[in-house]
Amino acid sequence: MLAAFTSGAIIHAYAGDKSVLDPNTYSKVIVTSGDTLWRIADEYAPEHEDIRHYLNDLMKLNKLKSSTIQAGDVLLLPKRD
Repeated sequence: MLAAFTSGAIIHAYAGDKSVLDPNTYSKVIVTSGDTLWRIADEYAPEHEDIRHYLNDLMKLNKLKSSTIQAGDVLLLPKRD
């Protein structure tokens, strides 16, 4: 019962934000040994965007509370035009 409620709450929370559910709005990267969130953000952020803004969106999209990542983690990367 709790699992059904929890999954229902999660679906409801993201129902209004189609970008979270639409794989066309993000890509994926697998973290390798030695990677940092800053390095990944620096590599994938568009040239015209402040890396701090991209990093913030990267953390929000992946629901990260800190910038700590580990090899094998799969991160969603916000796509930008």
